[in-house]
Amino acid sequence: MSTESNAAVLVVIPAYNEAATITTAVSNAKCVGDVLVVDDGSSDKTAQIARTAGATVISLPGNQGYEGALSRGMQIAIERDYAFALTMDADGQHSLQSAQVLIAAVKEADIVIGVRQKKQRAAEWIAGWIGLALWGVPDPFSGLKLYRIASCKRLGRFDSRLLVGAEMLVRAHRQGLALATVPIKTSERLDAPRFGSTLRANFRIVRAIFLMIAISWGML
Repeated sequence: MSTESNAAVLVVIPAYNEAATITTAVSNAKCVGDVLVVDDGSSDKTAQIARTAGATVISLPGNQGYEGALSRGMQIAIERDYAFALTMDADGQHSLQSAQVLIAAVKEADIVIGVRQKKQRAAEWIAGWIGLALWGVPDPFSGLKLYRIASCKRLGRFDSRLLVGAEMLVRAHRQGLALATVPIKTSERLDAPRFGSTLRANFRIVRAIFLMIAISWGML
């Protein structure tokens, strides 16, 4: 299906206390499709500011985590019969140009992954080596991904095992769907990353890697 019409793309932005950056994220996203901000129980004015910037906003009951917010956004993309869902981070790191690069690359793919020039954590570099070897994806935890809904909706829930938004990617590879990667540039965020750069964040990523390998080998 052609992506010439913006209505074909739903941009899903999970957001938790991103009042300082959500306007930039929504402004970038509006140029490529309809924008859905999934407010994950923010205690600041993220939802209000996102609506003012032009996004549709749904607020989850309590904090359901990054994966829960993404899963809800993908569910809405399926329910509303969008052709594509583009996931973007709420911190303003993803530019309009990067989003457009992914959309241009989707003609021959079911999922397109934006590969960052710089990763934030040591565990993500390890994930990159493993991802390249097993799935041909050197940045499986990139927050900028484009999904062809018709191909992906049969794969089940977007992320049911807390795999930092990467579960559907691995299941798609196992089912023989076409994956594509494109290099992107990201901007430095001014505050701390949502997952932090601590040992706990790295442990979370390492856990996800092991479970992704298990899925890839048909063990889960």
